[in-house]
Amino acid sequence: ACDGEDNPITLTIGDSKALVTGPGFEVGATLLDVARFPDFDAMAPHVVKVSTTARVPREPLISALRSVSLAVSGDKSPHVDITIADGEMALRCESTVGVIESQDSLPVESSGKAAVSVMVHLLTDALNALASDAVELGLGGARDVIVIKPIDDTLTETRLYVMPVVG
Repeated sequence: ACDGEDNPITLTIGDSKALVTGPGFEVGATLLDVARFPDFDAMAPHVVKVSTTARVPREPLISALRSVSLAVSGDKSPHVDITIADGEMALRCESTVGVIESQDSLPVESSGKAAVSVMVHLLTDALNALASDAVELGLGGARDVIVIKPIDDTLTETRLYVMPVVG
């Protein structure tokens, strides 16, 4: 309970900061200079190059990603190499700690050929955010954003974007 005498709360306000202190806590806030931040709308991928598409059941893809990512579970930045060609999606992880490699592949409905690397957790998080049974992955080049859209979802405008690993 805060009665103002036994448990005083102090509010301190500066030019761009505020601080609230009390018994056992301290909360600070800083006014952000919006002009110093990038224009996020300009950074959003309004035009995405997609030269290859692959339609794949969502749950088997998540399962395959989990399986191959076991090889890189100790890595600081685990990523998976994805290759789409001739109706197949090949997944490959190679650990930077030792010489451990894991591979899997899934049959897909595909058009075109592409290869990309992506952080495993970013891709699985995006896939887990969707409720559809199947997804379509749209890929451009190795440096282009990956577009994920649900196939059998009523949210026809839903698109998730995952940045590739570049390097």
